[in-house]
Amino acid sequence: MCVFPRHARNLFSIYCCLEVLPDSYADPPEIRYEGHPREEVEEGGSLTLSCVADANPTANIVWRKSGQSSIYDINPSITFAAIQRTDSGVYSCSAKNDFGDSPEIQVTVNVKCECFSLLVVV
Repeated sequence: MCVFPRHARNLFSIYCCLEVLPDSYADPPEIRYEGHPREEVEEGGSLTLSCVADANPTANIVWRKSGQSSIYDINPSITFAAIQRTDSGVYSCSAKNDFGDSPEIQVTVNVKCECFSLLVVV
């Protein structure tokens, strides 16, 4: 609280309040991956990758795929309904709010080829 005396003939003062926010309000977001850092799934199967950000204010979660310069998605989770071999790779998630960016978390996705039998009759 601060007090500023008025230089008038009366004895009144002006009061003002200053709110100090805890340090946690000024920190960049923290992020964690919900799952294993190495995911294996058969081709044609489904897979969901999920990251959770602890942040105030709320953070946007950004996904990138290794080898691509553009953003893959801006959501806490990405889902592959019928995953393909071309979906294999390293994915990274990070969180961003007004106070900064979190470090990236990397997840390796390995799509195993769908097995089939081939019978050759000669």
